[in-house]
Amino acid sequence: MAPYEAAVDTCSSGKEAIELVKSRDYDIVFMDHLMPEMDGIETRAAIRTWEQKKNEELKKKNEQRINNNEQVPIIALTANAVVGMKEMLQTMPETDALPLFVTQVHALKSASASIGAAEVSAWAGKIEAAGKAGNLTFIGKNLSGFAETLAKLIKNINAALELETDVTNKTPTTESFIPLLRDLEAAL
Repeated sequence: MAPYEAAVDTCSSGKEAIELVKSRDYDIVFMDHLMPEMDGIETRAAIRTWEQKKNEELKKKNEQRINNNEQVPIIALTANAVVGMKEMLQTMPETDALPLFVTQVHALKSASASIGAAEVSAWAGKIEAAGKAGNLTFIGKNLSGFAETLAKLIKNINAALELETDVTNKTPTTESFIPLLRDLEAAL
């Protein structure tokens, strides 16, 4: 998110997420549905209850939230790709479900675009769109091509890194990794 200059807060439990939402005005919340203490469904319900009370208080005072949203959009993330999970999450009003696969492909798309790997980014965009649409046929037909394109990128990155290795002992120098690590950190 750094390339987009987005401010990101993280937490490790549902209770922490509720406290953060209460203390800050967020544009969007990404939430795992399996978290310690309270799962994502319970946490979402608690946030919605708090928002309803807060909005009623603000209306009485003739005020509104800073971002003009009565409810912060909550995107449910899950690695649980079992049949019915997406449908269960989507039955909750105002909540979208993005399987972890789509989230990971989206991250590859963004990171690839950030380092100038347009072909990989384009492939990832198509796979991401198919995942969001539930088009498993498209994914099945095109995933291997995407993987091959990604493998080529990795091979090229490795070749570039080898050019910067110490010729005498064929091991990378610490200094040669610093720019790459900074670029990867910024992309992620």
